[in-house]
Amino acid sequence: MLITLGFASMFFAFFSAIFGIVALLFGIAFHSPNWLRCGRQSCLIIFPLLSLSIIALITLIITNNYQVDFVYQTISNSQPFFLKIAALWGKQSGSLLFWSWVFSIFLFLWAQKNKPEKEPLFPFAALFLLFNLAFSIALHLWIDNPFQRYWHSNTSGEILLSIFPLRNCIPYVPQDGLGMNPLLRHYGMILHPPALYLGFICSIFPAAIEFSSLITSPSDSTWIKKSRSWVIFGWIFLAAGLILGSRWAYDVLGWGGYWGWDSVEVAALIPFLLSTAYLHAAIGFSRTGGFRIWASILNFVVYVSVVFAMFVTRSGLVSSVHSFSISALSKYLTAYLIAGILLTVFILILRKNQIRTNPEKARLSGIQSVLTRESFFTIEIILLIGISFLCLWGILLPNMSKIFSNTEITVGADYYIHATGPLFGLLILFMGFVPLTSWGKSISRKRWMLLILFGIVAAAGVFVYSISHQIQNIRLLCILWLLGISILIIFYEFISFIISTFHKEKNDLSRSSLRNSRFLLSHLIHMGIIFMAFGIIGIEFLQKEQQIILTSGEKTDFAHYTLTLQQIRQFDTEEGETLEAEIQVESGNHVLGLIKPQRKYYTSYNQDTTVPGILSSLSGDLYIIMNADSIDSEEERKFTIFLNPWINWLWIGGIIVCIGGVFLWLGSMKQKK
Repeated sequence: MLITLGFASMFFAFFSAIFGIVALLFGIAFHSPNWLRCGRQSCLIIFPLLSLSIIALITLIITNNYQVDFVYQTISNSQPFFLKIAALWGKQSGSLLFWSWVFSIFLFLWAQKNKPEKEPLFPFAALFLLFNLAFSIALHLWIDNPFQRYWHSNTSGEILLSIFPLRNCIPYVPQDGLGMNPLLRHYGMILHPPALYLGFICSIFPAAIEFSSLITSPSDSTWIKKSRSWVIFGWIFLAAGLILGSRWAYDVLGWGGYWGWDSVEVAALIPFLLSTAYLHAAIGFSRTGGFRIWASILNFVVYVSVVFAMFVTRSGLVSSVHSFSISALSKYLTAYLIAGILLTVFILILRKNQIRTNPEKARLSGIQSVLTRESFFTIEIILLIGISFLCLWGILLPNMSKIFSNTEITVGADYYIHATGPLFGLLILFMGFVPLTSWGKSISRKRWMLLILFGIVAAAGVFVYSISHQIQNIRLLCILWLLGISILIIFYEFISFIISTFHKEKNDLSRSSLRNSRFLLSHLIHMGIIFMAFGIIGIEFLQKEQQIILTSGEKTDFAHYTLTLQQIRQFDTEEGETLEAEIQVESGNHVLGLIKPQRKYYTSYNQDTTVPGILSSLSGDLYIIMNADSIDSEEERKFTIFLNPWINWLWIGGIIVCIGGVFLWLGSMKQKK
């Protein structure tokens, strides 16, 4: 019953999407309001239909219906309830259904607020969105369906897969499932995919709005304002998804790092970078009337990058620990990616004259000085595009080299660090200096004096730090100096703005802050990014690592800590065995805490995983891993110890960025109303 309901709902959702496309085409071709209204109704009905499919699949999961292949592959009897719900996106077919369902939610909300008789951009925008959604539904309906069941053949004895009953077959129901991959059982990975899905899907809507605008009224630029809240909302969740993924890697993979420059990780980073570039172009357009060509191109490029990220993750053609295995989806995803690229290139070429900035409308017909805010924004946009291209090249190079030379050239973290590191450094530098600039005017003499003063203060701070911590790495000290200047500039601008508006508005700080919230929040977001940069610099430049062998009761010194292995214990769990060490951490005469690194063995997966023990503070983390190396003595184990200075500023900065983004989005929604 549930399987039939889930499949039927999915089928009718696909039919509704196709009907909506046909209705919109008829409505556009014959200028028929009735057909356009039918297209809108199709947009609205897909969400409840896919919700039935989602409810059916979740019910099958929580009732442990192991006849369903998807359920067997993702859960087990001993799996906690919240992990069973998260299993919904734990495998390819379920995650595709979840993607379509989230897409249908946003389509429903968008269609509710936009009616074809009131919104001239509705027909072509809805057409664009329905094409994308119909393709997604088709994948999990026809290619990789989550409702396939096991059947035992009475003639051959084989176990077969089919949604519907097979002839001469009886249902086959395993007693227990495999359970979720042990590496995915972490809040970061449970929340990471939905966050990225939200970010990716929201990034499709601005492209749909621009697509419609360029077809119906190519000279009109109101689409930038109409899509602002979608872009900001998507940007928030892209940022959150990347941060959650980094935290998962830090807590679970047990290598002392947070970002491995894996192909799927990089593919998810590209839309975030390009969305950031687009937001700067949109801000530039709203303030000066310029930047329209940047905004028009970047909006479509963000859409293509989302399709590319989907291709990298789901096709299996790009090697990654995060991607799904090679499947029949690859050729369809390749066609989808090519179609997306061709469509965006075609529409941009078709309307190339209309998307250029009109000098009569722009306050500045060109960049009059390299020290204006316009020039800084342009440089930042170029840097973000450059970083994105280098990331894209790193993903494509192995497959391209294999095609053209029959030799696969692989790239690792070193390539990305050396290729993008300098550009990221320049980006942070310009980001910090932007508050000193003005629209249409060069930096004033007063601002130059402030810059010199902040440079001296930052240099003094870095000098004191280098002496007290015996740091001789000139590159690190220069980076810290530039970051120090950026922090001082942003902090000064933030405080001076609050003080000036407080006096201007007769002590009505709340009203002035609300009126200028975008200014304040942009500084807050930039401050968060600088905090993240500190965290990254700390672990990249100052990380210490040491391997030791400890016996119960033995002490060892590491950095400014004294570590004592108190005991090693082994105990059984519902899914296997756990080996745990208890290590007391002291600094001077003070006991700081107890660290418990673990190794967990999962019987169903025949997999051994590492759970690092972490002692956190604002100054950094003491991060201990129990190695898998075999040692004869039960009282003796080998450990790898890391000292990760400042790493927690990465997470603090990420939270600040997301909070700032949320308030920025709320402000854009209020302004929209």
